[in-house]
Amino acid sequence: MREHRHTVVALLLALVLAQPSVATARTTYREGSASRPFSVGALTGGRVVETAGDPRIVPRTAILWEFKTPSLDPRCIQLLTNGNVLIASRDGNRVLEVDISGRIVWTYTSGEYQAAFGLPATEPFLPFAVHRFPAPDGSQHTLVTLRKGAPVFELDENKNVVWSYGTGVSGTGPGQLFDAFSATRLAGGNTLIADNQGCRVIEVTPGGDIAWQYGVAGEPASAHAYALGYLDWPRTAQRIDPRPGDGLFTTLIADEPGQRVIEVDQSGAVIWQYGQNGVPGTGPGQLFDPSQAVELPDGTIMILDNPNKVGRVLHVARDHSIISVYPDPADTPTNGAMGETRSVVVSPPGASRFPGSVLMADESNDRVIRVGYESSVKLTSLDLDCGLPGVRKDFLAISWGGTLPKGTSLMLYYAVDDGAWQTAGSAKRIELPATAVGRRIKYRAVITTVDSSQQASIEAVSIEAAPAADHERSSATTGGTSSTGGTPTSAANGNTPTAPIPSGAKGSAGGALISDAGVEGVLDGPLETAAGHVLATSATSIPGLPGPGGAPGDLGGPAAVLGLTYLAGFAWYPARAGLARLAADRTMRSPGRT
Repeated sequence: MREHRHTVVALLLALVLAQPSVATARTTYREGSASRPFSVGALTGGRVVETAGDPRIVPRTAILWEFKTPSLDPRCIQLLTNGNVLIASRDGNRVLEVDISGRIVWTYTSGEYQAAFGLPATEPFLPFAVHRFPAPDGSQHTLVTLRKGAPVFELDENKNVVWSYGTGVSGTGPGQLFDAFSATRLAGGNTLIADNQGCRVIEVTPGGDIAWQYGVAGEPASAHAYALGYLDWPRTAQRIDPRPGDGLFTTLIADEPGQRVIEVDQSGAVIWQYGQNGVPGTGPGQLFDPSQAVELPDGTIMILDNPNKVGRVLHVARDHSIISVYPDPADTPTNGAMGETRSVVVSPPGASRFPGSVLMADESNDRVIRVGYESSVKLTSLDLDCGLPGVRKDFLAISWGGTLPKGTSLMLYYAVDDGAWQTAGSAKRIELPATAVGRRIKYRAVITTVDSSQQASIEAVSIEAAPAADHERSSATTGGTSSTGGTPTSAANGNTPTAPIPSGAKGSAGGALISDAGVEGVLDGPLETAAGHVLATSATSIPGLPGPGGAPGDLGGPAAVLGLTYLAGFAWYPARAGLARLAADRTMRSPGRT
């Protein structure tokens, strides 16, 4: 029986020796595909989205700041250079300035308005729009818009009325306004006014003359088949002067019942439009009562729309594609849905707080909110065996793929076998230290940003590993962070294997040298009953054993099976050198040899 076993071993060894030598059984376990999605154990500040079949981790939209008070009814807001917010509170009968803590630092009230214009205490003060701007002397002045023919007026820093336009009686005659909805002071000193039911946008000089007009006073566009030069009821207007001083400009107009946003040049030609003339809708290319449009520094357009009295904010490219929409049903924070919304402001990228966020006057909910992407996203994975269950592994490196816009950073952490969290680093590929040995690993990715308009993403996380007894770290491999990394190699005096080693197997520069007694001992145990699954001699499927992809039952390959031995369920061992020596020993000790 003993000699028969020796013959079987020799035959098996000959088959193994016929295969190419393999240095290591290194595998890569990758998450972030449709077939292997992220194993999310905990996700804070982010969400999983599907793109072309593959998942990504991205920050959620969040309410970053809120100012809420009864009867606020905010009809217009402005983000000031000091970071405060200026609010036209119609039902609150005042204009107020609020700081980041929610403290009211400036107001203009009904009593002050009535005293300035000699009006009775019963005359309501219903501010509909407000605009603060620097006066020629460097002080800050405030422009207030009222409706129903009331004048647009300018306050200095002492709240004195220093300019006004409008007679107080609705009309379209000289010096009259029919129903102004918004007014802004232009750089040259003129004032741009959207005279809503007057069906026009006018530019008025300090002397009260009309320097420019679009729309025919009192003639709605719907009554003229939306012919060129007509407006329905414009709600807001923004002057765009890309090259100040050259005399050329365009004007962006939100024509609310006209269901469109148009940009006209100074001659009155429409050079850009979003929405269908007089056709309300929420489908692609459609608007439903647009109340404001703002061109951003990059040339894209932010449109405030009010479909069915539930506000939405569309970020639209010049080619009419939708860049984003808020609220997004799949990405809206608790209590994020808006009611009627009358004003929207985008924080400039260089703002001191919440750069790139969107400030919105949520009229129906009596609040002003600031919306943007979460400033921090933390993803923690489940425990991973990397496709080698029960095997003690040397975790060699961790890497990630994704997109980090400017102002965004990512940091990776890892923990082995429920141990303490260790910092890996932020490079695309990070080599782990020699102490990263165990059966399971989990990772944590933390994204932080200083620009709440930028959406970062994690598209893949990969972990490189090798069974601990099969891999010996080079003395030059000390772990740490690397942008390119490298393949650790075995050294003559490498690390001592920490995985359990079956009887007779021992570490060596040439692999696992298996002694005569060791082979016989193992053959008497589990190896003998499954020898056909253990001594792999070709690149075929080995049931129950890991292949190059790391999953049991995967197709075996040169890096996983050729010249390797799986001993009693413990680990892969590159045993070719040891088996060759054993075969030679057996041949020398066969009967008839001396």
